[in-house]
Amino acid sequence: MKMHALFVFAAVVAIAAAGEYSGYQTLRITPRSQADLKVLRDFERESTLLDFWQSTKSLQKTVDILVPPALSTDVKDFLENHGIEFRIGIQDVQQLIDLQAEERKNSVQSTAGFDYYRYNTYEEIRQWVYDFAAEHSDLISVHDVAESFEGRPIALMKIGNPRQDGTVKKAVYYQGGIHAREWLSPATVILIIKQMVEGYEAGDNDVKLLLDTFDYYIVPQLNADGYDYTWKQPQFRLWRKNRHTFEDKLCDGVDLNRNYPVGFGAGNGASGITCGYTYHGEGPFSEKELFDISVYLNNLKDVDGVEFVHFIDFHTYSQLLLGPWSYSDSVPDPPDVVDQTAAGDAAAQALAAVDGCTYTVGPSAKTLYEAAGCSNDWGYHSEMGLNAKYSYVMELRDEGEYGFLIPDSYIDVSGRETYEAVKAFGAWILAEYGN
Repeated sequence: MKMHALFVFAAVVAIAAAGEYSGYQTLRITPRSQADLKVLRDFERESTLLDFWQSTKSLQKTVDILVPPALSTDVKDFLENHGIEFRIGIQDVQQLIDLQAEERKNSVQSTAGFDYYRYNTYEEIRQWVYDFAAEHSDLISVHDVAESFEGRPIALMKIGNPRQDGTVKKAVYYQGGIHAREWLSPATVILIIKQMVEGYEAGDNDVKLLLDTFDYYIVPQLNADGYDYTWKQPQFRLWRKNRHTFEDKLCDGVDLNRNYPVGFGAGNGASGITCGYTYHGEGPFSEKELFDISVYLNNLKDVDGVEFVHFIDFHTYSQLLLGPWSYSDSVPDPPDVVDQTAAGDAAAQALAAVDGCTYTVGPSAKTLYEAAGCSNDWGYHSEMGLNAKYSYVMELRDEGEYGFLIPDSYIDVSGRETYEAVKAFGAWILAEYGN
């Protein structure tokens, strides 16, 4: 495309410069024809340094793009010249960031201790992990299973009622916060843990059966450095990647959800450009966070004999439940696709019953977009991954009104409805693996 060189140059300048979102807008674009789709797909593929918050997939599915002021006129002219309708989503991204930060600063905590209904820092989350585990030590143990690029420990919580005979239980693995800016993810995972443990102790028979039958291994906040960066460097509130520093490259950071081994670097599902938002890194598991966690989980599988049956990587946003495959939309569906979709539909129905929030369910690349080196493919893969039949990426609220800047006020409902989805998945795996 003629605009491509200009877009790349301006985007590199914007990314390399000190982060500041004054004048940035989100554009919301709804393709209404096959011609619109082709133009937008080509534009997205060639403009890998623009931040597509939601990618181009199908007719009537909204595409969100974060546009810096230096590119605003050119992008809008490009869309208008191709007859593609758009509207402004967030008028000024920095104003919204500043407003939310001020509200958070002035808010009164809902409890004397950890506040479940506001966003918390890396340090606060880490302290909660150890405090909550100590309060419920009969069900929870904590292990620092990984270390970030900058040296921050990454904690995993093992939740389950140990068997008296010492036999190994089948297992579930959940993780949150792989992308730094997706604050609703770790906040929701924390509420899932809280409700699950307190439900067990309150005598909820469904939860008791789950934790008596399975062990849940959960990393509430995976991308420790990136998440901390979005708090301590508020001008980088929308940072996505980890904080891997490259001495010989213009830009820092790797997209951890493009660094898994299945389909690594394949097709259009990741970027080989360091400044790209989906830069996949120098090789599969090149990033210490993922490598360390994979070693721990592989030891559980290969040494301790743990069988993983279910996996979710919690993200925002778009309200989607995405199974494999992610790396390509042209490969055959997984042999378990019918069961995966049925289980996902059951979870989505349970979630919708709470507050009417609707989710789309299906194989990732065919439902959303190609994402090479993605976690749900690793979770499912029998040789390179966990070999968990029911493996998903779950994109939480919303559908783009706030996108990655969804306010604290949504934490409560997200936690409640997503917990119902988790319980529905639990009922599904109990029916298949419970004996």
